[in-house]
Amino acid sequence: MGVKLEPCGRKMGKWDKFQDITPKLQQVYDQHKPAIESKIRETFPQVRKGFQLEPVKGSMVDACAVLYRFKVRISDNDECAEVRFSVGGFPAPNSKPEPPTIAIESELVSVDDD
Repeated sequence: MGVKLEPCGRKMGKWDKFQDITPKLQQVYDQHKPAIESKIRETFPQVRKGFQLEPVKGSMVDACAVLYRFKVRISDNDECAEVRFSVGGFPAPNSKPEPPTIAIESELVSVDDD
């Protein structure tokens, strides 16, 4: 039984543990902020209008693309939405990179859950 490789031929890494937001994670979040926040508000309509959504924890894994996950605070009670998406990968020749598909876990998590 050999090492499982992704279709791109790279070994799949493991998720890092959630960590406080670093400048690099904040930069990635900010690049995709409109799509992330729209999807969160669509998934959790109870988020108060005007509430400033804030990423509080993040994690990544390097595979054929870089996979990201964030905990985004959606209330004053430390309730968070868990967001996942990938960036990069290997687009088809002569094509533009696709925007990431944002996935939101259907259950809220706390800041301290791992």
